[in-house]
Amino acid sequence: MASGPWAPLDVERRANAFAAMVLMPNPLVQRAVAALTGALETADAVGQVANRLRTGFESTLWHLRNLGYLDDFARQRIEEIEEIKKIEEIEEIKRSKRSKRSKRKRSGNRIR
Repeated sequence: MASGPWAPLDVERRANAFAAMVLMPNPLVQRAVAALTGALETADAVGQVANRLRTGFESTLWHLRNLGYLDDFARQRIEEIEEIKKIEEIEEIKRSKRSKRSKRKRSGNRIR
């Protein structure tokens, strides 16, 4: 059975778990966590582990939770913080675009 939107959710989860264990075996995760200078329960720390393992932030976050490095409360809090950061980045991009359009409109109205 193939993985994808048509696959049953339990099959998809098992496939993701298998991929995580292949890409992030526990000994590598242990070394990455041990190399941290601060607490693991922050988005920055999870990002450092993901960078060290060359894996995605979200999959690393879930794998750390599944291996018991993070509890579900910490995982959820970190996810929420990351979601807020994404929203803030999108809003900043929108503000920047509006500002550029406004500057072009003002410069276009000048007599040359």
